[in-house]
Amino acid sequence: MDFLKRISDFLWNESFWLPMNVSWRDLTHTPERPYPSFHALLYPIPLALFVYLVRLTVEKVIYEPIGRSLRIPCRKAHNVSPNPILEASYKWSRRLTHADILGLAKRCDMTERQVERWFRHRNAIRRGLTSQLDKFKETGWRFTFYLGIFLYGVWVLSDKPWFQDSSYVWTEYPFQIVTSDVWWYYMIELSFYWSLLFTQFFDVKRKDFWEMFFHHIITITLMCFSWIDNTVRIGTLVLVLHDVSDFWLEGAKLARYAKMSRLSSMFFAIFAAVWIVTRLGVYPYR
Repeated sequence: MDFLKRISDFLWNESFWLPMNVSWRDLTHTPERPYPSFHALLYPIPLALFVYLVRLTVEKVIYEPIGRSLRIPCRKAHNVSPNPILEASYKWSRRLTHADILGLAKRCDMTERQVERWFRHRNAIRRGLTSQLDKFKETGWRFTFYLGIFLYGVWVLSDKPWFQDSSYVWTEYPFQIVTSDVWWYYMIELSFYWSLLFTQFFDVKRKDFWEMFFHHIITITLMCFSWIDNTVRIGTLVLVLHDVSDFWLEGAKLARYAKMSRLSSMFFAIFAAVWIVTRLGVYPYR
């Protein structure tokens, strides 16, 4: 127990996390001074289940009918016929040159097209037996959440002085109370990223699985640290600056699945412009 206490004291060293002459006890949550409470970070974990249920409802009630009306394919990937030679080649390398395809076609007594189709279907199985409609529904949920949470974030921050003048993020720090609307903003965002972390293992499998897995962990960690040391004002600005571009990207994906190439290109161009302005302009210099 003494060893664990020393580790805890090291990790939560007040001289590292807090200004001079301030202790964790000074930031104890009370009804009169509602500072961020460490225990509040437990709420988003069960709330992630509620977010997931909302997601299933949105996908089923809204985006599945839209996808079917747009005739987005709902056919899942075909199972491949067992072929030890092709399977061994697939495990060795998933990227084939034309010479590789010719060699495999001769060894397996297949046409080049059959070999290419086998590898294409094998790739689809590796990523999960999902259809274009499944991807459309998942992207639709992300679009809905990012747009909704961005609008909610702007509404929450619209009357906060640090939204207009970022110098206010340090006013009276660290003795800054957390209002109920900011509390819910943080909890909803954390619940969403917890839900992404939990569901990623049985969601649509994508090429960037591990990159997004670590992205979610880092996001949750940063939000928790900003909550614990009461840099919540900074955290709210970071969240709204990130959310403002994300829904444009998801909108571009939706249009792509719907085969609306011009609309997809327009949304992606807006996403790129907003991303550059907010992430490379506003974020580092404001």
